[in-house]
Amino acid sequence: MDITVFADERPLLNFLLQKLVEAWRNRAIPAKAASFALVGVVNTLIDVNVFAIAYAVTGIPLIPANVLAWLVAVSFSYAANAMTTFGPESGQVLTVRDYVKFVMSGAAGD
Repeated sequence: MDITVFADERPLLNFLLQKLVEAWRNRAIPAKAASFALVGVVNTLIDVNVFAIAYAVTGIPLIPANVLAWLVAVSFSYAANAMTTFGPESGQVLTVRDYVKFVMSGAAGD
């Protein structure tokens, strides 16, 4: 397998295209997309419900309730995606370092 990055990028592009086609044929991409979407839906439900309970039921002020809900939801999202959607890539191992990177990327995206 020839993966040349600097001189001629065609072998790398061919390799990546081959892997993409292989993943599509093995249904890896649709399965990951469905898993990622399902985690996203559950994540949203967790976020909304934690916020509603924190704000309306316990009386936590608006911004702290929102931050709490986001932290609970992003924690679920990290664990669920590491164990299911990206389980083969992560080895289904949760680490503090990966969690912090995940939270930071989520915070940057919001």
